[in-house]
Amino acid sequence: MPKNQRFVAHLIFWAIHIAFTLYAWDLSYYEKGFLGWFIAIYFMGVASNLLFFYNNYFVLAPRFLLQKKYTLYVLFSLLNIGLFICSKAMIWNGFKFIDGYFLERQRAGIAYNTLFYFLISTAFSIYENWQKSEQKKIALKQELKETELLYLKSQMSPHFLFNTLNNIYSLSLSNNPQTSLSISQLKDLMIYVEEFESGKKITLANEIHYLKSFIALNQLRHHTPIDFQLSSSVNTQSIYLEPMLFLPFLENAFKHGLVNETNKIFISLSINSSSILFYVKNTIGIQKRKDTVGGIGIKNVRRRLELLHKGKYSLHTYVSDHHFVSDLTLLLS
Repeated sequence: MPKNQRFVAHLIFWAIHIAFTLYAWDLSYYEKGFLGWFIAIYFMGVASNLLFFYNNYFVLAPRFLLQKKYTLYVLFSLLNIGLFICSKAMIWNGFKFIDGYFLERQRAGIAYNTLFYFLISTAFSIYENWQKSEQKKIALKQELKETELLYLKSQMSPHFLFNTLNNIYSLSLSNNPQTSLSISQLKDLMIYVEEFESGKKITLANEIHYLKSFIALNQLRHHTPIDFQLSSSVNTQSIYLEPMLFLPFLENAFKHGLVNETNKIFISLSINSSSILFYVKNTIGIQKRKDTVGGIGIKNVRRRLELLHKGKYSLHTYVSDHHFVSDLTLLLS
């Protein structure tokens, strides 16, 4: 709890407590003209309550009880209670001890006061310490999450660029006239990588644009037929998401699949107000084993989905009839 909120909470507690005790007090018991003296005595009593309460709250409980120094806590608490009882005896009885410190009618009151303020101050201290501990845990988890995301991004960017440059290099070796066009498309994809590393979200419309650029760049080299089915019932400019959640599945299809003029890659992207459905299916060779068709990109995006959209996605990758299938559902709400 922030300090200003804690201050307000304590202020409200004491205001309600003082108002209630003043309302419950039977002032008719006292003679007329005694009210001013009673108010003075009452607020001296409140001052002793505050000292007793906050000595335990700020000093004894944090330094001894919460540090598991139980013997010292008991000893200092008994001293604190003793001083509190003496102060009450002096204030309530005209600054002198009467009838064994307290009149008979006062004994239940002092027992209640001591127990109430001691338990409440201890409970407040324990609760706020627990709350601080939970906040530190949450902050640490968030820091670890952000650190892991940065690591995953640092792993993904060079991997993606290396594969893209490898395509361009292959085109240049064969003196392919499309090399200059591929370099132009690389520039577009470099902007995409920059957006990815910046941590900013992009529109789904932009994500689709970069998917198409990546497909076009790879088709320059492989001439693979692409069946890209896109359907949307919403404006893709209004949906924002982290970059490079879909592209690794296409990269996997081109890099690990059989890519030539006869083996088609099927891609389906379906968008509605509540979810995005992304499906990729590509041919793999007979010699390809199930555990080798998924590259580093899919492992990377799976972990990023878990960090960014935990409980709001499903991802299935499997081999079926010499085809590798990636099936991703991403919930938007």
